[in-house]
Amino acid sequence: MSIYQHIPISFFVQYKDHRLETNVLGLNKYTNQNVWHYSLHENVDNIPLSDLEGFAIKNNGITVAVYENSIKIYNDPFSSIPVYIYKKNETIYVFSDFLQYYRLSGNTQNIDQVGLWEIILYESAIGSRTLYKELYQLPSASKISIHKKTLNFTIDRYWDFAILENTGIHSEEKAAQGLFERLDALFSKIDISQNYLLGISGGMDSR
Repeated sequence: MSIYQHIPISFFVQYKDHRLETNVLGLNKYTNQNVWHYSLHENVDNIPLSDLEGFAIKNNGITVAVYENSIKIYNDPFSSIPVYIYKKNETIYVFSDFLQYYRLSGNTQNIDQVGLWEIILYESAIGSRTLYKELYQLPSASKISIHKKTLNFTIDRYWDFAILENTGIHSEEKAAQGLFERLDALFSKIDISQNYLLGISGGMDSR
């Protein structure tokens, strides 16, 4: 099954007057008590929703956990679904469609000069910064924690991409063989009867 089978995707969460409202289009939904996970594909590894960080790492999508005093929203390590955060008056909004910000903010956008230059230089703002001061984005492998009473929120990483150097590789031949084995293990899982979409990088690293 292609992971793009469920597109189009629209994700919108609103917390107002102590009520949580969600509107999701085109995603698989898994529930377990107070946890909702919206995913691009099925939970093939059957990871329990009680392991939120493990679940978010292995399953592309967004995980929403609702507790007595807080709400936590996780994305996956590749930010398969964009997540933006906007707070206005006594309401906090979390959504995937960037245009939603214009509908919510009206004519009150304030340009973040640093974010603007980051976009010009790197094609994307860094960390939680965006083009606008009032709008935040959720970096990859991160979570947003929202305090229900105050609507204050924090953004933290729950996982990083630190890779330990393999000191056992002493030649180009051994490195190449290791790369071949990894790629072979990945591509051997592909179902050739299905269609897949391959993204090609166009960033500064390929210039």
